[in-house]
Amino acid sequence: MSKRVINRRTFLALTGASVAGGLAACAAPATQTPPAPAQPESPTQPAAAAPTSTPEPTPAPTAPPANVNALGKALPADAAPLDKQVMITFGGTPYTLDRFISMYQSGGIVSPFSLGLVRFNKELDVLPSGAESWSVSEDGLKWTFKLRKGIKWSDGNELTAHDYVATFQLGASPEHAWDFAWYYLNLKNWAEATSGSVPVSEIGVKALDDYTLEFETTSPAPYLPYQLIWSVPLSKAAMEKHGKLYNNDVATSVTCSPLKLTEWSKDKQFVLELNEQYTGPAELVPYYTKLISQVPAAIDTVTAYQSSDVTYMRTDATTGRVAEADPTLVDQVYWMYGDFRTYYVGFNFGIKPFDDIRVRQALSMCFDRAPIVQAVAGRGGVPAYTFLAAGFPGSWENTDEAKTIQPFDVEKAKQLLAEAGYPNGAGFPKLEIPVTPIGGQVASLIAQGFAAEVKNQLGIETEVVNKEWRVFIDDVRTNRIVPVWVDSYGMDYLDQSNMLGIFTSNRLTNWNNATYDEMFNKAAGLTGNKQERDAMFYEAEKMVLSEYVICPLYHERIPYLVKPQVGGAGMEPDRNGVRGPHWPDGDFVLGDFLSTTYIKNM
Repeated sequence: MSKRVINRRTFLALTGASVAGGLAACAAPATQTPPAPAQPESPTQPAAAAPTSTPEPTPAPTAPPANVNALGKALPADAAPLDKQVMITFGGTPYTLDRFISMYQSGGIVSPFSLGLVRFNKELDVLPSGAESWSVSEDGLKWTFKLRKGIKWSDGNELTAHDYVATFQLGASPEHAWDFAWYYLNLKNWAEATSGSVPVSEIGVKALDDYTLEFETTSPAPYLPYQLIWSVPLSKAAMEKHGKLYNNDVATSVTCSPLKLTEWSKDKQFVLELNEQYTGPAELVPYYTKLISQVPAAIDTVTAYQSSDVTYMRTDATTGRVAEADPTLVDQVYWMYGDFRTYYVGFNFGIKPFDDIRVRQALSMCFDRAPIVQAVAGRGGVPAYTFLAAGFPGSWENTDEAKTIQPFDVEKAKQLLAEAGYPNGAGFPKLEIPVTPIGGQVASLIAQGFAAEVKNQLGIETEVVNKEWRVFIDDVRTNRIVPVWVDSYGMDYLDQSNMLGIFTSNRLTNWNNATYDEMFNKAAGLTGNKQERDAMFYEAEKMVLSEYVICPLYHERIPYLVKPQVGGAGMEPDRNGVRGPHWPDGDFVLGDFLSTTYIKNM
């Protein structure tokens, strides 16, 4: 490792060159129905005598307007014709399109065949979908969901509570070994079922009748409606008849959504078109007549996007920066929340001297986030002063207070380190700082910026090390043998309990605080009063930051490329001013991006 001292100006210049070099290397070449005809009035007078002149011909019946699709949805005035309403993305033919088959081996346009219990709009409000209403018991342990009636599968069966139960039982089956099974560990008997110690029929998901579904949790879970974003069911009858992968074949695919599978060409593309038999809520009907997921050409992503008919795609930070550097593409790049992932420096309370808050304060206060994050990540990163990013429920990131909890104050940092017994870093052990591999070049460079500040400002020898994913997990999260590291965490569902739960006792930082545990558990289980619950989570997060359990670095933003002909409400800014495809954009029935956008006539 080079022993050359790098000041902030030199570091920013180097990172700018590194990013620029990397970019250059990557830069290779509402339902409307036509009115019914008016009925003739019943005659009250005798018929008139026959006319002496030739009568006018009777007008032919009026045809449906040309701008209304097969499910009765009228296109906006600026929309291209129906045959041009085709949304194309990259994704190819993954293992499955059904999340209960595999969460991590699905891709392209996902969840297209049925209705989850809930869905989200771009403001991330939870809305009814397969369920029309829900309620919770007084003790907060049982949730009752009332299903919409009359939603039909394409095989003629009705969508009922039994489809949801069969799907959740599949998810809990040890034979199925669902790769997302941990997600529902808060359901009664879920852990026992996944381990095989009880039958799946005993999990806390029951059909009280055809249209009433009950969930029972192990502790009060006011966040359950948000957690049930991943509740899109399979057809019980189709699974019994054709097996769980029935949707991978046009001949056996069954749908109750506005879409149906019309092509599955392995390693080429799959095609979804409008399901004329759809009987569900009108707000899920898209303007598009066809959605296609293709395998991209074997060339760099930007060129593949530019040279194809693809209209929308999610990509990586490096590709986003490449596209932004192209004057013809800069207006087609949108940086979105993604899973509200926050990158942070973690401190291990179980390894000295990081049990001393003065040491943790010194390392955090010597780092000026804003210029380094801006230089390295550009629009792909937002300097983080809290753990919950702006836009996430309960976030106070954009308040004046946020920057005061862990301020940038080099002189104070030096003073605290000296008080802890390490003046100018003397006697402090060398720090090897591993970085999570999932952050790529951006996380690595920002970690190097942090390490450079710790060395230059405090005199502590530092080195950023890259480890393979499995080794990183073992050393940092499982065995906890690393004193300082850079990691990240993103949400699984939209509730503070999901994000702030990682700071409860005996978790990865070895910070054990009974007061925090009590605050967190009380807030996590509080039903009914959202403002009170948000205030409790605010105090809990503030404690994490005030105790310097972590040092937040940046909130990640995910780039999307969207062609200019894509318009509609789904491309308008949200209440925070963020414009573009909002999560869960790729899951057709779960978000509203694909049902509120269309192809404009350009």
